[in-house]
Amino acid sequence: MMCKAVPATRSRCARRTSWRRVARTAAAFVIVGSLASPDAQADTLQYDPDLCPTEADGKVYLRLATGIAFGFPSGSLQYLYDTFEPRPEAPDPSAPEGCPGNPIVTKTATVAFSFEIPPKVESAEPRRIAEFVKLRGADALAFRPGTDHLFLQNSVFHLSEVSRKLGRCEETPKGWEVCYQPKPGRPHHTDNGAYYIALPDRHPLRSGIPLAARCSPPLPWNGKRLCDLDYRPLPRVYLSLAFTDKEIPIEYLFAFDAAVVDWLESSHVPELDFIPPPGVLYMEAGQ
Repeated sequence: MMCKAVPATRSRCARRTSWRRVARTAAAFVIVGSLASPDAQADTLQYDPDLCPTEADGKVYLRLATGIAFGFPSGSLQYLYDTFEPRPEAPDPSAPEGCPGNPIVTKTATVAFSFEIPPKVESAEPRRIAEFVKLRGADALAFRPGTDHLFLQNSVFHLSEVSRKLGRCEETPKGWEVCYQPKPGRPHHTDNGAYYIALPDRHPLRSGIPLAARCSPPLPWNGKRLCDLDYRPLPRVYLSLAFTDKEIPIEYLFAFDAAVVDWLESSHVPELDFIPPPGVLYMEAGQ
């Protein structure tokens, strides 16, 4: 049966919903998406923090599937992916969705985030970088079975081990082990893609898993590397970021993580946290 969306509400029949913010005024924004079926009608969630029965402070409130709740400035929320069932009980189900009393429940949200990159010379001004980060309330399938690694992390560790055996890894003064991808016909390994793993004594993460990223070979037309980062900055919160090494040089990923942790901790709304149902988490909540 095809589920039809009702204006200003979310279709409760859809298992997978993709959301997009398409319009915003000073006080309100509209998130529009489409159901998984290409023939399904558009599904719209409208939200105005001024209409919340309790003070929303200009924020939109959401709960990730892993039970962690956040309040972000309403204009920073860009996309929502995947509804989550069973939905936890809302403090005030009669409040508009997105209010403190009725947070949005989602598996994944894309949120705008900015941070400062330190200047290369002391006399210069810091450079502010704006990125879109994907926050995920991952389920058990996000982890490599039998490990504490997310799938992307595990691939970085595994392929780095292959490169290490071939003598294609080196340590940098900035605190990284860099392992270059072996490519036939490319004798100069610095022209190949690379995997970056933080050295054990540099910038330990709360999860105990080293920060790890991977980058493509330099693009022939601009020399940039396409990179991605996938890790757990806080318990039960998983972050994915796609970037180029010109936007965020690899040596600044430690500063990026520190800024992300500060941002998430300041945005956390612990009174809206909930205990996820069995099977959502691969590890115990304290991990």
